[in-house]
Amino acid sequence: MDIVEVGAIVIICLFVGMWLKRAKRINNDSIPHILGGIGGILGIIAMYIMPDYPADDVITAFATGILSGLGSVGVHQALKPMYKPRSHQDESEG
Repeated sequence: MDIVEVGAIVIICLFVGMWLKRAKRINNDSIPHILGGIGGILGIIAMYIMPDYPADDVITAFATGILSGLGSVGVHQALKPMYKPRSHQDESEG
């Protein structure tokens, strides 16, 4: 499986999810479902426009896209401590 094509969907969904979170109009619990759907749609589109996409049929492309969209939620959680503002207490400790 070529990671670059799938990684593109993860990054796009990551930014969409961050935008949805900042908009504060959608419940945070709904964001993973939305990103999974967006990822699925992007997976189908990618199958047709990317020659090396790791899917040959619509079902596999959709499933790969869903997993990529949901993977963006995990990437967000992994990166969250890096861009979370530090409290004043943390600064005084060290």
